[in-house]
Amino acid sequence: MNYYISDYHFNHAKMLEYDERPFANVKEMEDALVENWNATVKPGDTVYILGDFYWKGKDEDWIRVLRRLTGNKVLICGNHDIRIGKYTGKLRKEFDDIKEYKEVDETNNRKVILSHYPILLYKNAARPWTYMLCGHVHVTAENDLLVKWVAEHGCLPVVNFSAGGIATPADAA
Repeated sequence: MNYYISDYHFNHAKMLEYDERPFANVKEMEDALVENWNATVKPGDTVYILGDFYWKGKDEDWIRVLRRLTGNKVLICGNHDIRIGKYTGKLRKEFDDIKEYKEVDETNNRKVILSHYPILLYKNAARPWTYMLCGHVHVTAENDLLVKWVAEHGCLPVVNFSAGGIATPADAA
């Protein structure tokens, strides 16, 4: 099974305020996100992480969290993934793949376009079997613009997952 998530922002205290996350501190947030992940993801499943996985930190901080998470992990780099192009050694080995953009062939002939950033006119956007999954915009004016674009132009589906959620392409249908 493939799963898609974005913007976990592990270790990012300001996200508690920005996204109105219901946690007292980053440790509590980490524990809850890990628990939610592991309640859903099984060994052999693949999770596509659509960016902004961890806020700063050393390789061993990333690795500590990654090793708590079940399943295979693919990182689609986001703007807070400060190591873009520099993932080497032990940290690199924690991911099955690291890209800035990826296309995935899903079940039922669905094509999934993956990017941290919303792409309004993505490859095959007019095709009903193609989905664009993204993150980045949070609860911001950027999200409002994305929602407005989709409503006005009918350019569906564009799916923006809020932090902490895990979803499958069927959730976009």
